[in-house]
Amino acid sequence: MRIEGSRPAGDIGDVEGPKPKATQNKLPVAKTQSDQVRISSASKEMAAADAARQQKVEALKRSVESGTYRVEPEKVADGMIRAMLRKQETGE
Repeated sequence: MRIEGSRPAGDIGDVEGPKPKATQNKLPVAKTQSDQVRISSASKEMAAADAARQQKVEALKRSVESGTYRVEPEKVADGMIRAMLRKQETGE
């Protein structure tokens, strides 16, 4: 292979062509859509239930701190029995 008429490496000419002016770079601005969030009624109900639960927790904290909280052994026993029965039913 033979290469004739080679030039020095730095002298290759204008490859990129003319540079555009700043005003030529402006493109039309497209209208963009905004994001929207929709909260389902089930999620609103869950948020309301969470708020109600938080109020119960705060009331319990206050009664424990003031010394007025009383444990009801029957309710504790009922809850333990129900939990054990659920475990047996589900096989856990």
